[in-house]
Amino acid sequence: DKAMAGALDNCRSGSIYGWNWAYAAEAALEAYEATGQVRFLDLVGTTGDLVIADRDDRHGRTDQFRGRVLESWGHCSEHIEAEYTNVITHAGRITYPLLRYAELVRADKTLEPGPGLRGQRFLDAAAEALDDSTTTTASCPGPTLATTCVPSAGMWSR
Repeated sequence: DKAMAGALDNCRSGSIYGWNWAYAAEAALEAYEATGQVRFLDLVGTTGDLVIADRDDRHGRTDQFRGRVLESWGHCSEHIEAEYTNVITHAGRITYPLLRYAELVRADKTLEPGPGLRGQRFLDAAAEALDDSTTTTASCPGPTLATTCVPSAGMWSR
């Protein structure tokens, strides 16, 4: 839907997708598991494509804290002087439904090839986002944040 494409204001994509979209996508995946109705998979597939298309690297949005574009979804952080940055929490929340979708379509051999191909794209996009989010270590300012924003080590594989 048009409201999703562009993440509303480019300053909240990580927050919007990581919390609002992820919960809705997880509910749709649970509905698919409970009913077997493919329309719930289609809902996650269609919106998941939009979420991936709005990743920071697709728009050249620079993580100002790290000084480079990440293959993830950032937001304007009130903890870092309102600068645009990425956090591993958003990457994890956003990629979980993508990975769950890939797992479900891989397990269901009765589905047409389309969902399986989309599942592989979701798996690849999630691996890129999680690898990029976990290989950049940076100190976090502020007393309420951990001393390291994200762990180091690219640990996600396709």
